[in-house]
Amino acid sequence: MKTKHKFNIIDAFVILVLLAIIFEIVFFAVQTSGVLSPENEQKDVTYTVCIHGVDKAYLGSFKKGNHAYNSSTLYDIGIVTEINAVPVIEYDGTAKDSETEGEYAPGFSESDTLYDVYITISAKATVDERGIAFIDTQKIIVGTTVYIRCGDYAAASHVTSFKIG
Repeated sequence: MKTKHKFNIIDAFVILVLLAIIFEIVFFAVQTSGVLSPENEQKDVTYTVCIHGVDKAYLGSFKKGNHAYNSSTLYDIGIVTEINAVPVIEYDGTAKDSETEGEYAPGFSESDTLYDVYITISAKATVDERGIAFIDTQKIIVGTTVYIRCGDYAAASHVTSFKIG
């Protein structure tokens, strides 16, 4: 003869514990995959890149309001908000007397044809928990090389500053 098992409080407790364990496993898997992670939110990022040694003839390629692109992937990396062209300082091959007797300082002069171009760009980026911004796959932190294209000019540049927000 079969005995009939009645549902009791212990059975309910075991089912609740099993459901809680399954929920925690699924939640952990989803969170570590990045689907629910708060750092996947898009944030406003402003960063400045420097292109060294741009010929004077190409300065017209950089304009406020234009989009900047990653020259490798052609992905949009933001909108140009500010441009500053500074003449390149070159060593002129001379030594000049210094203020201290018997000491010399190298001679420098500003170039007439080459400029360091500082471009400030605003974009939406994904910021991870370490504070590193990513635009598409391009990492944006100070010192990172960014292959940039503005207008008809493409070159390697380096991030000199950035801020989130």
